[in-house]
Amino acid sequence: MPFQSGPSGPFFIGAALAAAGATAAVALVLKGNFPAGYFLDNDDLMRMLQVRELLDGRAWFDLHEPRLDPPGGLDSHWSRLIDAGIAGLVLLFGLFVDRAAADFAAQFVWPLLWVTPAVLCVAVAGRRLGGELGGLLAAAHAAVSFLPAFVQFRPGRIDHHNVQIVLALAVFACVLGLDGSRRAGRLLGVAVCVLLAIGLESAPFAALGLSIAAVRFVARDTREEFRGLCETVLVLLPALLVLQTPPELLLRARCDALAVNLAAGLAACAALGLVALAVRAGASLPGRAAIAAAGAALAAALIFGLEPRCLAGPFGMENPEIHPLWLARNMEVQPIRFSLNATDFFLLTVSPVLVALLLLATLARARLLPPGKAAVAALFMLVALATALAAVRNIAYPILLASIVIGASLPGLAQVWARFGVLRASALASLFVCSVPMATALIIEAGASKVAAGAVAASPPPTPPPGACDRPEGFAELAALPPARVLASLELGAPILATTRHSVFTAPYHRVSDAIVENLKLMEAGDEEVLAFMHRRGATLVAVCKERGDGVERRLREGRFGPGLEEIPTRGPVGIWRLVPRDPG
Repeated sequence: MPFQSGPSGPFFIGAALAAAGATAAVALVLKGNFPAGYFLDNDDLMRMLQVRELLDGRAWFDLHEPRLDPPGGLDSHWSRLIDAGIAGLVLLFGLFVDRAAADFAAQFVWPLLWVTPAVLCVAVAGRRLGGELGGLLAAAHAAVSFLPAFVQFRPGRIDHHNVQIVLALAVFACVLGLDGSRRAGRLLGVAVCVLLAIGLESAPFAALGLSIAAVRFVARDTREEFRGLCETVLVLLPALLVLQTPPELLLRARCDALAVNLAAGLAACAALGLVALAVRAGASLPGRAAIAAAGAALAAALIFGLEPRCLAGPFGMENPEIHPLWLARNMEVQPIRFSLNATDFFLLTVSPVLVALLLLATLARARLLPPGKAAVAALFMLVALATALAAVRNIAYPILLASIVIGASLPGLAQVWARFGVLRASALASLFVCSVPMATALIIEAGASKVAAGAVAASPPPTPPPGACDRPEGFAELAALPPARVLASLELGAPILATTRHSVFTAPYHRVSDAIVENLKLMEAGDEEVLAFMHRRGATLVAVCKERGDGVERRLREGRFGPGLEEIPTRGPVGIWRLVPRDPG
């Protein structure tokens, strides 16, 4: 196990094979989570709705959804860049199959396309830590860690989280590749800018990458590298803002997406850096420190000065009542303890990170890894672990970053353990296997127990029965009615928008936070309050899932709702009631 670089050809072939294996594993093991027509996630439904509207002639900059919370509607903060990629796949598949099949194929293939870039970023980062062999072992480690790490890459998951994971890994690889050249700075700038344009969930990694580049500039006088980074941010970030933001919203500050405050803050910081370099203000250590401090202060002043509510986080501009009423029950943005117990979380994330940190310390102490690179890797893993602790959807970050460090460390560890002779192979193999997140072993154990009990399937959850509330045919009877404003629960908002021509008053998107709060309270209100809302807002229909729901939904299902609504007979899982017009007298 030599600890040095070799020819690049075998490296990229091996990395590609690891990526292909991970892609096949994700497709085969997780395909059962995406049967035809199954609603995988509300965000995937809304993303596909945006894609379909774009393909049907909606203008590029028209991200307004008038059927959500009428008459005001919703201005989506999602990036059009993702819509364009999925739409391109639909058009490609549409050359061979009909539109419905092309839609399904695009939803299946799009997330799998990003597995290969993810594993290749892992391989490149591992190569920069541990040489050719280290990069290959990092890719292999990531490939066998796919189940928990690649949950955002499963078929049907067309939201932007998979792309963000790839870009965060790219930022890490670019930081490890910083070598003082302008090209290295520009590569980091591209990764950071595109990451911020896609979404801000991975912004901590962008901030960390920029901070490390600034520290290198101050401590090591990497002026060309810093110049390349500043040039890229100054040009690319405003360009991406203009490319995907409606012109009428260009000057509106936001906290949840790339907007004028974030773009102006980082671009102004970059411009200040370039001006300072032009006048040779960075020739001394105090001068470089002053440039970095002034740039950070200027960026913060613009980001938070243009919108002070952003100090409260990405939801700072929304109705604060959404926190106890909705976000406290929204699994995706909850702390990890919301869905995993302590043991599972330790096995999936904390344990690999701890092993990776121990390996970094061992190699740095043996002088087989530069302390700077060891510190960078440790910082990224700690930030990743913190993001996973804060929100369930970020669990992939610590898993994949730990895979990079563990795989890349094994060749160097072989030198540290050289005195163990032939035993080191067993020790290294055991370390490799035991540091893999335990999901694969747990799946095997679950499958074995089911086989023993006479079951056939192991990992995928059971497919919903035909016509259930999470399948499009369940809304066929509602879709057959003339377009109307429908009062429904928060959970039914996105499916109704995606499968019918009706309007709804709310869906689980924070930019309609006032509507979310009103809806959640209304679903627990009395009959007269519900009827008054419908008359006031022009709603003529109520839709209820017959399988679930309390409050108003339960009273309707059980026939305990007072006069004012009449039931429309349905055979499907969605119950429909029509508002009885008021007597003019």
